[in-house]
Amino acid sequence: MRLCIFVNGLARIAMVAIMLAIPLAATAQSQQSAVEESVRIVFVSFTSALLTRNGALAARYIDDATIALHEKYRQLALTGQKTSLLKERFSVIVGVLSVRQYFKKEDIQNITGRDLYAKFVTIGTDSGAKIFQSLRLMKITPEKGGLSAVGELGLEGNDERISIRFFIDRQGQWRVNMFDLLDKASAEMEEKIGITPRTPTEVIEGVINQLLLPLAEQSGKPVSPEIWIPLAQRK
Repeated sequence: MRLCIFVNGLARIAMVAIMLAIPLAATAQSQQSAVEESVRIVFVSFTSALLTRNGALAARYIDDATIALHEKYRQLALTGQKTSLLKERFSVIVGVLSVRQYFKKEDIQNITGRDLYAKFVTIGTDSGAKIFQSLRLMKITPEKGGLSAVGELGLEGNDERISIRFFIDRQGQWRVNMFDLLDKASAEMEEKIGITPRTPTEVIEGVINQLLLPLAEQSGKPVSPEIWIPLAQRK
């Protein structure tokens, strides 16, 4: 008799557990769908902003690390001396010289890193636009209880994928982790060129000088020797 009571009790507990699991599973599925929908909306909005050169809108979505990187470009463009600049990472040197080629001191001295990013998007030189232009969001994997998600970008009919993280900031807004993507692109560029942390500065300067002609063509104006002079010191 006691055994029957015990078995029946276990059966009731199991039934309760099953009944509780059903709404929990439905809630988890609903949460995942909500995350996926939010990420797709952000991806479309961010991509559209890049492709239409809406710098102000694109800058709303970028992460703090990307803002900090562009703030570094801005400060070095204003005050960075050639000798110290050549000790920076190759991609940083390219970014700083690009700022000096495209903008004047008055354009950047009283703005933020986010503003500088927006300016690059607006004039159509942001590398992110080129990355996103032909890619589609193929898969979304929510993380951290829906506070972030990894998106897999790719081309139709191509198995290669690029991962990018989307996350919710402290204000509850979805953002795009562009820094990791830009960092990977920089690493690939440096590897292709053959630049390493041990590369002598004179070699780096020689490679940079070879890139000045494409920079001139892209900007539509010649590159002068002043490109190595900080903007804050120019007359």
